[in-house]
Amino acid sequence: MLAAYRLACDPAKGQPTIGGVYTFGQPRTGNAEFAARCPVELAQRIFRYVNASDIVPLVPPTHLGDYAHLGHFRYFDGTGRLHHERTLWERIAERLTPAIAEIGNPSSDWREIAMRHARERIEHHSMSRYIECLERIDAVRALRNAT
Repeated sequence: MLAAYRLACDPAKGQPTIGGVYTFGQPRTGNAEFAARCPVELAQRIFRYVNASDIVPLVPPTHLGDYAHLGHFRYFDGTGRLHHERTLWERIAERLTPAIAEIGNPSSDWREIAMRHARERIEHHSMSRYIECLERIDAVRALRNAT
């Protein structure tokens, strides 16, 4: 995304036109000024894909600075379904549901639960997870076209 931003902001003769930028699990790459200075032609061609509980798009945390995302948001939920937007309440419910199941279990090891949760969030950043979700979309489209 940064390379596309540089090309769009500093055009030179003979440079290729940017047809689109597709990111998967991208961290916040700039501050609000960076986002505001992005040419509209580029911003409209940026698509950010986030996989369920991928932790990387949440860094750096917004409280550490004025960090922001650019582009159109696309979200794969825990089942791999693609959404064009997610409400805050949907995201909270998806993240809390597994924890709620553990609260009622008196033998739960909270340290182990926290470690498992951290591992899962890191595993959700794996490109293979994103590829699985994209392949699932292709399979669904193929089924729809076959009928």
